[in-house]
Amino acid sequence: MADIKDLYGQISKILEVQGYKEFLERAETLYYDESGNDKHLIIKREKLNTNYDAVFILGGVQSEDSLSIDELKDSLGIERTKELKAKNDLKGSFLDILKKAKVTNVLTLIEKNGWHIHFNAVQILYYGFVDIIDSIEGLDADSYEFKAVLYDVLKTTPDATVAHFKKYKYPNIKDAEIKDFIKGILYFVNQSINADATKSLICPHKLFLKQCLENARNQKNLIFIQDETPHEWVKDYLQFYRQEIITFRHKTLLFDEEKQVQARLSSENLKYEGKALCHYSFCDSSTNAMIQLSDYIVGILRKYFMFLDRLQPKVDADIDSFDKVQMKNFELLNKILKRSLQYNPLFIHTIMSVHCKKKMDLYIDKYGED
Repeated sequence: MADIKDLYGQISKILEVQGYKEFLERAETLYYDESGNDKHLIIKREKLNTNYDAVFILGGVQSEDSLSIDELKDSLGIERTKELKAKNDLKGSFLDILKKAKVTNVLTLIEKNGWHIHFNAVQILYYGFVDIIDSIEGLDADSYEFKAVLYDVLKTTPDATVAHFKKYKYPNIKDAEIKDFIKGILYFVNQSINADATKSLICPHKLFLKQCLENARNQKNLIFIQDETPHEWVKDYLQFYRQEIITFRHKTLLFDEEKQVQARLSSENLKYEGKALCHYSFCDSSTNAMIQLSDYIVGILRKYFMFLDRLQPKVDADIDSFDKVQMKNFELLNKILKRSLQYNPLFIHTIMSVHCKKKMDLYIDKYGED
């Protein structure tokens, strides 16, 4: 890969305009693990290789001090012969895990020590659809809202969506197939509009999307969904590791071991001004308490974003039904998220429906108060 100096310079300029350069360049130690890594999003044996509500999280804890493995286990009341593992403890839905005493203990430990949470959360199916909106003329004025609307439409009929996209080898649409591919998406949008009408609902963005799709049938190209690998909706998740490494080059990054990721990054030989990047490393989580803690945090966050990916009245109804333990953990999670955002706004990065992100922001403000 080419030297990252120019790319980092572009990132730095954008964040400087936004008033975030100080947070970008501040020296900090970030611990990482991942949750929901299906490697990439592809159609395999007639279906997607993951669930339709899949979320990938890369992140964890920021701390300038740390605990030993034994100190972590003692703090959480875990036998010293056992490892803190999210896959063993965080089974079930978000509502289920909010009832767990170990979740309370983990969140309390982070809050008590003043540590912060950082992460990049990717709504995988949403990410697989965004290039459609970017390829259609007339939708650039409010593209995030249109991306969210299209995601809401297509995830409603996932099997039919997969069949349609497979037929045209998305994202490798041929010029001669543009009209028919768009026609199929129009069918899904019209179905959704008709379903809204039966409930006396009108979505202006959905109606405008329909109009632009009708016009798009006559476009000569769909620039971002042509000449790509057939049936690969989201490329290798290595991109998310690379993004963290390039963006946070002034920080110290410690990742859980991922042999495939390590090998790929080693072959890329990332450099800045000709010098190899040395601010990141990988280590065995069994020997690092902060990475074990990060594994737990990204597991909680993944369940949380899947919980949020529904209509708001349903989410609110579930929150209203929380028992005391669930509400305590929910408030504690949002309190830590709010404090983390205030400490460094760059610690929370999402690639997801704006509808889902708005719910996250709402609940951080509402339930994250001291």
